[in-house]
Amino acid sequence: MSTLRVSNIEAKADASSPTINEKVKITNSNGDVMLQLDGATSGITTVGINTTTAAFTVDGNQNFNFVGIVTAASFSGNLTGDATGLSGSPTLSGITSISTTNLTVNGNAYPNGGPLSSRNKLINGNFDVWQRGTSFTSTVSGTSGYTADRWKAGGGTSTTVSRQSFTLGQTDVPGEPTYYAQWALTNNSRNYEFQQRIEDVRTLAGKQATISFYARRTTGTVTVGVRTVQYFGTGGSPSSSVIVSAGAPSLTSSWQKFTYTVDIASISGKTLGSDNNHSLWVGFQISDTNTGTIEIAQFQLEEGSVATPFEHRSYGEELARCERYFEIIRAHGELCMGYSYTTTNATAPIRFRTVKRDAPDTITLGTAGQTSGTISFLKPDGNYPTTTGTHDVQNITTDGFRIRGNSYVGLTDDRVSPFYAYGNTIVAQVDAEL
Repeated sequence: MSTLRVSNIEAKADASSPTINEKVKITNSNGDVMLQLDGATSGITTVGINTTTAAFTVDGNQNFNFVGIVTAASFSGNLTGDATGLSGSPTLSGITSISTTNLTVNGNAYPNGGPLSSRNKLINGNFDVWQRGTSFTSTVSGTSGYTADRWKAGGGTSTTVSRQSFTLGQTDVPGEPTYYAQWALTNNSRNYEFQQRIEDVRTLAGKQATISFYARRTTGTVTVGVRTVQYFGTGGSPSSSVIVSAGAPSLTSSWQKFTYTVDIASISGKTLGSDNNHSLWVGFQISDTNTGTIEIAQFQLEEGSVATPFEHRSYGEELARCERYFEIIRAHGELCMGYSYTTTNATAPIRFRTVKRDAPDTITLGTAGQTSGTISFLKPDGNYPTTTGTHDVQNITTDGFRIRGNSYVGLTDDRVSPFYAYGNTIVAQVDAEL
């Protein structure tokens, strides 16, 4: 037995009255539809609630259509339209594409252009690799040189770039980075720069890119500007550089994250130099003659208009990328087998761990000798010759070079001659930087 209780049922003989395809329609005193059952002579096809604004309908195939906010303990089946405020552990499957200008998950922006991996075009942006040393002080005003791997800095007399360590557990710069770079300017008379030169001026040409980094100024009042430079190289008649100023960070004594979006110019119609050293420069330029100390961490350049979380890479991967431009070859014992072609001369091939971007401009050899920390050719029996002579390099390629021994005394003519490093010794420093 069923019971129907109503306060009032009223039939209206006007335009709002049910038609033959409206089985039941209930309205309020204002004529708004509160419940409507639609259908044909075969039966009900749609149940609608508040259908004057199409808030909620259910059709005969059990498809639910909502307008507005829907709250439920769980969903299953297909979901179309906009979904916001999802919580719990929703499972999304069958998605073939997502179209969004800015995608943020747990407060972190994700790329809206370019790849998901290898986003950071900068190498050693986390300042983990310092092959040349951990502190560099200029002695001549206006000079510049490489410091942390891939990072070049300029400055006046006594300007120092050094590696500094983060305190364990600090939260000012996320991701538990190990090191940051400190740039201390005690003499400033020109527009010195702290920059990285990215191989190939084609990098991000004609695209929008985002620069992000953490920085603070712990002493002084020196200010900097962020900029990019498209450098077309030397040799022949290369085009002039194209400079874009990105902005000037308002540095304080506290770590802050700074983000700048820039339009990298098209290189259509430009001419490259013939020396294979064209590049894209990214970094700081001093914008006054003040002094002070600036500290920098987690530097990133990526395609697109949003700054994504800093891309961490392992130390091994970052070191290999750095060694494309600079490599220190060390050995402890016999490095390779050479050949003595007279009693005073010998030669041996030395291979690089990483193929270089170009044949290195400079190879600095370790000290020749027969004591700890030195290098020498040996006799076939593995003993030192009477005297170790001098060394030079030949046949430099992107893969390696030949080291030649000269003015030796006591080598064995026309025999094998091991090339030997006494102790943990630097054999060569190989520089193919831009």
